[in-house]
Amino acid sequence: MTTPADPFAVLRTKKYVALLVLAAVLGVVISFLIYWYLKLITETQAWVYTDLPKGLGFHGEPPWWPLLPLAVAGAVVGATIRYLPGRGGHSPS
Repeated sequence: MTTPADPFAVLRTKKYVALLVLAAVLGVVISFLIYWYLKLITETQAWVYTDLPKGLGFHGEPPWWPLLPLAVAGAVVGATIRYLPGRGGHSPS
């Protein structure tokens, strides 16, 4: 195997530049989507833990309130494992 005379010749090819442009476009799109996903998570947490209890008539968040979203999430995960194809991954045992 011989090495090329100019090791940076690969960096100047059109394919390499196209690959860099593709990576930049993907990076911008994925960053945009992740930003809005994190913003949605933040707004959802604020709604579940502050606005929802007040909307239901509580004057603040009751001490037992975090159990309610955990129970809902557990029910969703349980239904997903039970009713969707597969068994939720391999058995750890």
